[in-house]
Amino acid sequence: MRQHWLQVGDIDFFNGLVQVQRNISQGRITSPKSKASKRLVRMSPEVAEILKTQIRRVKELRLKNMWDDIQWLFPNPEGSSYTYSGIIKIWNRAVESSGLRRRTPHDLRHTYATLRLSMGHPLPEVSKEMGHSTTRLTYETYYKWLPSEASSNIAEIDRKTTLTDLRPTLTKTAE
Repeated sequence: MRQHWLQVGDIDFFNGLVQVQRNISQGRITSPKSKASKRLVRMSPEVAEILKTQIRRVKELRLKNMWDDIQWLFPNPEGSSYTYSGIIKIWNRAVESSGLRRRTPHDLRHTYATLRLSMGHPLPEVSKEMGHSTTRLTYETYYKWLPSEASSNIAEIDRKTTLTDLRPTLTKTAE
């Protein structure tokens, strides 16, 4: 299974972005599987604060353990990247102790998309941040989470045009 692994340098706090640019698959660092998978994802202010705390933690661990220049945002106890099975073990313990129903890390992608779309965020924006190659894929997967109520202000159309604006302009022809 391909998983996106982040390095400290992938986080852009100034612009509020996370750069997704690598996978680890079967222990090897690879590029994402498609051009659309290599992407920038916006982070909320809360996520930015959590990542700042994590980076401080990583720096403290590096100094304490005398690791070389550590690059992974979430290093294992030896300072390198976790294996997927290592992440799953930690994940399952955390989910179990939280009392939440069983879910996978991949389910977080679905949660992200459904939350964004149910709040009325633009489908193309969500699709791009999900790394989908087309908005159709995003739509077909998450259409049931799109708001069922129209949220645009239909009265705006009245302010943009009036019937007189729509009439053709008559010009006087030269005789």
